[in-house]
Amino acid sequence: GACGAWGVIAAALLTTEEFAAAAGYQRRAGLFYGGGKLLGAALLQMVCILAWSGTNAGLVFLLLKKAGKLRRRETYMAAAPEEDLDSSIHGGAPLEPAEHGSGNTSRAESVDTSDPVIEMPDATPDKDQPAA
Repeated sequence: GACGAWGVIAAALLTTEEFAAAAGYQRRAGLFYGGGKLLGAALLQMVCILAWSGTNAGLVFLLLKKAGKLRRRETYMAAAPEEDLDSSIHGGAPLEPAEHGSGNTSRAESVDTSDPVIEMPDATPDKDQPAA
């Protein structure tokens, strides 16, 4: 993703001739050190990586779509299209966040709310006690 692209660009910007030689490459500097050819090569490399990844991902999703594995099954389509799979498959709404200690959820019957809330003691040191 973006981090890999930054790594390719950063190498083209920040490489010194010494670093390139130590890595076994031709003695070429990055853009910030008087060179410039590495930046063009890095951009071409990013285009090639994007084309390779996009093509392979597209092929995988095309095969999944042709095999019928990409969409939810028609038996689940009986519900309205705007409903989520939780209601059409599992027969219930998704779990809603409850207020602290209320125990109220949309699936209260299936959620164990008997666990008590554990209160943690105050970890701030007293002013009268010396620091450890």
